[in-house]
Amino acid sequence: MKILIVDDRTNILDAMGRYLQDLGHDTLKAQFATDALHLLNMVSAIDLIVTDYSMPGGMNGIELAQEIRTRGFKMPIWLLSASNINEKMAEDAGIEKVFEKGTPEIFFAIKNFWK
Repeated sequence: MKILIVDDRTNILDAMGRYLQDLGHDTLKAQFATDALHLLNMVSAIDLIVTDYSMPGGMNGIELAQEIRTRGFKMPIWLLSASNINEKMAEDAGIEKVFEKGTPEIFFAIKNFWK
């Protein structure tokens, strides 16, 4: 599975990328929402996007999801956040799942993605 990870903190990008690669997934990493949008235009067949909510640069994870949907991409988008997120607002933006940052639930969900 090809997973695009979006997070402004490089230590999180690197750690999550390594873990997912150890599980056998291909990963792409973007530090900013604009980088993620660029990758979406350049790379085909991304199966899943995992994005942080809070990022610098003018676009948060929910706004990124809205832009991805506006551009016609249909892959699942999952949101990571260290704070409480209005799940209805996230769902309206096209986000399928919201996970608390720093917990293992997202990795269990990725392991079961195709099941």
